[in-house]
Amino acid sequence: MSLLDDMERDISETFLNEEEFAEERTVAGRKISCFLYENTPTAGMDEMGVATYGYTLQAKAGDIPSLRAGDSLRIDGNIWTVIDYSNDFGMAVVKLTKHG
Repeated sequence: MSLLDDMERDISETFLNEEEFAEERTVAGRKISCFLYENTPTAGMDEMGVATYGYTLQAKAGDIPSLRAGDSLRIDGNIWTVIDYSNDFGMAVVKLTKHG
């Protein structure tokens, strides 16, 4: 087994295991195991003075579409704006903002 195979197994069996760390959410119309957490240092105000909150979504890269800054993403019925997307060894890391 290769290192990448080991990492893929760890993502599915440990990090995204709903009995361990992850939770089920509906992302882009699909129920997936993921993390969604607030990054309080990135909270701020947009150009209209509306409070914004920085969040990160982490999921198996194959479970969510490839995204670019400015794209919209629906999570549990709420619309989020993508700030950044990266694929970190099979784990999608999506920086998001939500208007309050």
